[in-house]
Amino acid sequence: MPKNLDLFSMPPPEAMSISPPMNGEEPADPDYWIHLLRQKNYDRFETVVVSHLTKLIDFPDDQLSRLVGEESQESNKKTTYAIPPEAPIPLNEDLKRNMGRLFQHVKQKVDQDVDGVFRHSGSVARSTELFNQLQNSPSTVDLNRFKVHDSVTVIKKYLKRIPEPLLMPSRYIVAHTEIAKWPYNPSTEEKRMESIQLLLLLLPHHYREIMRGLFQLLQYTYQKSTSWKNAGDLAKAIAPSLILPRDDGAQHYAGLAEALNDHVGYMILHTNRIFSSPKHIQQKVRVYWQEADSSPTRGLEKLAAPSSAVKRSSSSAKRESATMTQQSLNALHFDDANVQKKMRKREKALSKYTDNDARREKLPNTNFSGLRCFSPGAS
Repeated sequence: MPKNLDLFSMPPPEAMSISPPMNGEEPADPDYWIHLLRQKNYDRFETVVVSHLTKLIDFPDDQLSRLVGEESQESNKKTTYAIPPEAPIPLNEDLKRNMGRLFQHVKQKVDQDVDGVFRHSGSVARSTELFNQLQNSPSTVDLNRFKVHDSVTVIKKYLKRIPEPLLMPSRYIVAHTEIAKWPYNPSTEEKRMESIQLLLLLLPHHYREIMRGLFQLLQYTYQKSTSWKNAGDLAKAIAPSLILPRDDGAQHYAGLAEALNDHVGYMILHTNRIFSSPKHIQQKVRVYWQEADSSPTRGLEKLAAPSSAVKRSSSSAKRESATMTQQSLNALHFDDANVQKKMRKREKALSKYTDNDARREKLPNTNFSGLRCFSPGAS
């Protein structure tokens, strides 16, 4: 399991800002029930999402383990960099706030028909000054003093300095490369869209939130600018910072560069859809909660684990593991024997990690208001 489970199970802004539905009313956000499941029982949430993902993509067993965050001895080896990396910048509220301001500044300049946004680099001196001001005294920064290319350069610098690229290649690069190999035709459209939606659903929420703002900006730039032949052309300017490992393992994907650019280009074109959950999973999770006891709070009593804030002993965690998997597969109507077999195998592999269940500290009540996302046409 992940060493830092809070990174993945942190309450999303939707679960914190939307009150539980009253008098049988449906919540405004169709993903509300999924966010609630993630917040209250991350293990079960992950089981649901991964089981659907394995129906779409055929993962070898070792890659399935990687998908759910199990670390092998090979992955624990010290990473070798061709160039010593700069100190990483934590992805926290300050960074999200800074990124949100930069996104807005770039969008305003795109509205003014500035050419070559994301294609041209900014001034080294100005972009360094802007970066240092944002890091040290963000309240004093006047973005009007800087050109749009300076802001884009700083955005790219932040993307390279966060602990891991936004699409988290340590876990998901194999899945993205498999999707990138599929032909673009009507027969793969539904499968491609659902696979991407599920992969983005697995991202930690603060990674996902910055990604949403960035992809809204990229989509807006593509729609407004004449600098790009197609979305894949725009993706070339940003995809390596989003999807490729930063260690020397990136060389293994050199032959897939064009396919991965097209993959990210597809995501840019479909930004308005990729951050929603598949509708059939929304429905299954909603029914799961409602059938539990028509109240999400009371329904939690019927879950195998009482709360992510409760520490469990190793022995009880092991006993609950198999029960949780079968109950969640049954409750969410998984009747595919191959999927159930894979998930039982995955739970068996996970059992040796349960001694580390002290990671289940109380989830932080994080405020996500620092990052402003926008829709095309917003001022």
